[in-house]
Amino acid sequence: MRADCWSTKEKYDSFFPVPVRYSGSGFLDGLARWPVEHQLLNDEAWDHFISAYETQPDIDLGSWKGEFWGKCMRGACMTYAWTRDEKLYDRIRRSVEGLLAAQLPDGSFTSFAPQVRFNGWDVWSRKYVMLGLEHFLAICRDGALADKVTSALCRHADAIMAHIGTGGDRIPITKTSNYWLGMNSCSLLEPVVLLYNLTGKKEYLDFAAYIVQSGFADGANLITLALEDRLCPYQYPVTKAYEMMSCFEGLIEYGRATGDEQCFVAVRNFVKKVIGSDRTVIGCCGCTHELFDHSTVRQATFYEGIMQETCVTVTWMKLLYQLLRLDGDALYADEMEKAIFNAMAGSLNTDSLRAGALPFDSYAPLLFGPRGRETGGRQQFPDKYIYGCCAAIASAGTSLAALCSVQKIRGGYALTQYQSGRIVAEDLDITVKTGYPADGNILITWNGTAKDTTVLRLRVPGWAEKQSVAVNGETVQSHTGSWLDIERSWQPGDTVEIRLEMPVLLFNAPDNPDDPKAKDHVAFVKGPLVLCRDKRFDPHAGEPVRLSAPDGTRMAVIPGEKPDFPHLCAVTLQDEDGRPVRLCDFSSAGKTWDDRSSMEVWIERIRSFHRQLHDHSAGKPALVSLSESRLPCLCSVFNDDSMQNSISGFIFQLLVEENLRLSY
Repeated sequence: MRADCWSTKEKYDSFFPVPVRYSGSGFLDGLARWPVEHQLLNDEAWDHFISAYETQPDIDLGSWKGEFWGKCMRGACMTYAWTRDEKLYDRIRRSVEGLLAAQLPDGSFTSFAPQVRFNGWDVWSRKYVMLGLEHFLAICRDGALADKVTSALCRHADAIMAHIGTGGDRIPITKTSNYWLGMNSCSLLEPVVLLYNLTGKKEYLDFAAYIVQSGFADGANLITLALEDRLCPYQYPVTKAYEMMSCFEGLIEYGRATGDEQCFVAVRNFVKKVIGSDRTVIGCCGCTHELFDHSTVRQATFYEGIMQETCVTVTWMKLLYQLLRLDGDALYADEMEKAIFNAMAGSLNTDSLRAGALPFDSYAPLLFGPRGRETGGRQQFPDKYIYGCCAAIASAGTSLAALCSVQKIRGGYALTQYQSGRIVAEDLDITVKTGYPADGNILITWNGTAKDTTVLRLRVPGWAEKQSVAVNGETVQSHTGSWLDIERSWQPGDTVEIRLEMPVLLFNAPDNPDDPKAKDHVAFVKGPLVLCRDKRFDPHAGEPVRLSAPDGTRMAVIPGEKPDFPHLCAVTLQDEDGRPVRLCDFSSAGKTWDDRSSMEVWIERIRSFHRQLHDHSAGKPALVSLSESRLPCLCSVFNDDSMQNSISGFIFQLLVEENLRLSY
């Protein structure tokens, strides 16, 4: 029986992964292929990852070298599933064979020395070995090797179960780490359920049930908190973002395996709370280090440390994809899109692959500052070789962006994301022409003849306030933030034309009660793309602009120069002083990883807060820009001199209450 790392249940799921043969040069395809050359064929990296299991160098509980192989293997297998790159498959196979040779006599794969096992990040790292091997089984073409991998997986899991659980000298799973109330260890749930799917052995499902009963944290039940749906994740007793999301990913798999639909309720509640309280404008979470911290309101507050971790972005995308498959709700595809085209695409180290630099950035600035500030999860091997957690996990995100874009549904296929190219999957054969995500015009042409009536399900993004869809030139009704199902007997040459208007929109920063300055920032978006200033394109980046407008205001784009670096989108706006504000897409900004390309999404602004004050003598209103005038000038609009003192007091109080700046 083959492993199914995309386990599905017809009874529960709405979307199903489908093998796709893609040809073209679309943006998502480029994302998926980029790590092949820049990371996944790197013999030195793979050799170091395996050496961690051969020598068990980790004696510090704060080490996690054992996670790198599994993270990279999962991403490599997902990348191969999209690209079918034979060099990559060969490199994957050789690495798996190398890993199998490093299995310890008790069945374990661990980077931890005997005296510190089953503490710190040991179970967490063992989890990633399981995930890496399970994903390999999904692409393995060698039956004998698949049997060896399955046997190794079972021995590895059995060694874990011999030490964790209840009774005898077993350790409770929430006690197997001195970090994050043991939540990192509890994320073992996902690969344990997948191993049950692979083997059908009841002991693995029983062990999964034991992990679920733990509630994912020592002294707290995070599943119960999610079901109660009162607290946001940043209010939970433990707030480490991607470890928590990993646990809830496993909970969906457990629900599929057992039919316990309360698992699905808990995950839906959890994800919607994250969207409402911690998801930022670029589609990531965590503005204080790597923690849930109410980032929705904190994202425009200055923080000296690291934020918006790539590990969080990838795991967030994976969790959203789980719910997309389960429920088929367009909301989850919209949220994935936000992460894919901004936080995920922005992490690629396209310009700075200098000596010592890893292929992916670990963190992303939202306020003015450079990329490349720190290597997330940095670990040094005995020979001084360096790697990091975010670099290891990132290819799972770049590949998922492409893999999720075409899904099987009952009666047809869904396009959840758009890119140019020819897409062939079973009896689907279409060609897509588009400049997406920088352009909203999408032309889909059906190439073959469908055997039966087939549904083509198209996503109309939630940001597309004005949109239209036409089938063979005839307009059909469509709705923003939903799916459009077109069911017909498709013939060669049939077309679907989608037009999504993409104005540049202004958004004001949320009000942070703990930081009155936070609301004095604005951000700009164009369709799915978040825009930002990059010092290379706008030398005034880091300086405030004078802008004041309601959320969703359409900005006038003026003619302007283009950046001299690769980019998806670039626009020039004008502030109220007539100064140009030059913006490019977030994913292209900051790529020198130093101050030369310091960047900012949330741009400090000086408010021009207008009030109409009445001229009592003439009976006419007078428009006054409070942020641009002195109080004496404000009072001069009144002909009645006797009122000036009282009006001065009124205006001064208004300025204090509104927290407006005065320009002198």
